Amino acid sequence: MNRIHKYTLAAALGLAACTMALAQHMGGEDGQTFLAQDASAHPARKLRVGQHIDAEQLHRISRPGLYGISRPPAGSEYGVIDGRLVRYDAETLQVQSIIREVDHILD
Repeated sequence: MNRIHKYTLAAALGLAACTMALAQHMGGEDGQTFLAQDASAHPARKLRVGQHIDAEQLHRISRPGLYGISRPPAGSEYGVIDGRLVRYDAETLQVQSIIREVDHILD
């Protein structure tokens, strides 16, 4: 086997080992991915576009720049619910988009 093939094989094996380790870390012993786990174990995973938000669970964002976002479009607001940054309809409290997870409230 020539030198290029040896390096390619070594890199492929290393990548495969890293992928397996990451899958086990994210999903446990059997290698299931984090997203495939039971949604009841992760309440934030239940949030869906089109869903109506309970106002008591919503943190309304007053300073979107702290989250790296600009002002919302007319009729929309930004908020954090179940650890997720969302854009929602200001009148109906219906989720319009799920932007990303957030570690903590910044405003």
